[in-house]
Amino acid sequence: MEFGLLLLAQAMLEQAIADWRVGFGRPEWSPRGRLSAEAADWLFSDERRATFTFKDAADVLGAEVNWLRAMIRAEHGGAG
Repeated sequence: MEFGLLLLAQAMLEQAIADWRVGFGRPEWSPRGRLSAEAADWLFSDERRATFTFKDAADVLGAEVNWLRAMIRAEHGGAG
């Protein structure tokens, strides 16, 4: 596996979690709420709309998708 791809997947995952947390519980019409909602869509959706999906990132990192999502939810109080 290319090291740059591993770093990209890790960075995307870390940023999505940070974006989700910053606006968690805020209304979706607020800037932080919208950012949080978009991050949640990426983190918890199984759709393949994006070029590099959450599933793709999990695959690159060698993590099982459902396990990784469970860990993210557990770390953040079961939300999501």
